[in-house]
Amino acid sequence: MVFMSRGKKETEDMASPGLNRSFMDDSLENGEWRAAAAVGPETLNGDANYFAFSGESELHLGLFPHYVVNLLQDKSSWKNRVSGIDKIRSVIDGVQDSTVLESNLAMIVELVTGPLGDTHFKVAQTGLQLVESLVSQVGGSLGPYLTTLVPGILAKMGSNKYAIKQVGMRVVMLLMRHLRPEQVVREVGSCGLRHKTSRVREESINIIIAALLTFPKTDFRLFPLVREVSPGLYDSKQKVRQASLEALALLTSMMEQGDLKHIVAAIASVDPTKKAGLEGNESTVMKAFQARLSRQTLPRLNQDGLVEHAVRVASGKAPHAFSGPDIEWILTAGQVKASVGVTPVATPLSNSVSQPNGGVSSGSTFRPYRSAGRRLPWEKDAAGDGESTAA
Repeated sequence: MVFMSRGKKETEDMASPGLNRSFMDDSLENGEWRAAAAVGPETLNGDANYFAFSGESELHLGLFPHYVVNLLQDKSSWKNRVSGIDKIRSVIDGVQDSTVLESNLAMIVELVTGPLGDTHFKVAQTGLQLVESLVSQVGGSLGPYLTTLVPGILAKMGSNKYAIKQVGMRVVMLLMRHLRPEQVVREVGSCGLRHKTSRVREESINIIIAALLTFPKTDFRLFPLVREVSPGLYDSKQKVRQASLEALALLTSMMEQGDLKHIVAAIASVDPTKKAGLEGNESTVMKAFQARLSRQTLPRLNQDGLVEHAVRVASGKAPHAFSGPDIEWILTAGQVKASVGVTPVATPLSNSVSQPNGGVSSGSTFRPYRSAGRRLPWEKDAAGDGESTAA
């Protein structure tokens, strides 16, 4: 094998302006690429492509050594893939002039989102951190690439690994800070709320909740969000139904009292049994919605930035800390037992904390409609039927 090399000074001159030289220095030893020393011939399996370079430039996109890019494709070693991701991340973090990245942004986005499809936990986690580095550098220019970035991030957040969810949420919220929050939320809803994987649907709703808890309500169009989230009430998966109820409780708390009838109409309009011409679940789901509102508590963000639901429902046959129509709906999705009219057990109210930006504080108390001395739209009929209504 012929190992081709160039002097250190000549290679540095070929690097893009604005690129921190420290990575280039680390990648060179005695004027030669350190590819062989870094990964070893036994790992490369004699593949000469790891040492190859184009006639025009030693660097892929003028930024990344070719051997580093090739490490991302090394299916024989997840450690090599992680090493490649870390090296690319070091380059991106070291760029001092963002135009260096923006000039080839489409190809860089394609490069950094590739590892998101990896099935290995550590590779996926490191891949999300790579995306985070790119967003930190050029987040304001990534609007046209949301259709590439968001599906990959959501697919990873559908993992059952807490660390993956944590990094994924951090990346999405960072995108919202660089772009318009509603722009990102709209893309999350478009590709996530009807995803074939239930965990992705669940986490998409949780992202919407996190956005509403983080940014001012004036950053969002609330009615479209109600319509987007409402179908989740009828989802076949328990956790999706629960997340949807939490989101609707939060949205209701952020809207005016006169808007409640529109929320009710939106929920009823997506009842799948009603659309199929069968007997609908409207009465049952409205009681569930009412019960959730009567708990007077909202979801919040924990210290890791992930959503914690105010109402927690145990999985399987474990005993539940709560009871009531909302819990019955979450558990059975319309196959509600005789206890549907039981007054739900209210959770302890947390201290109300207002935010100067008009948003809803995590864990804030929420007392819609009761304080105005008015009944919820369906309460009049319920009272006539002699059913108990939660205070």
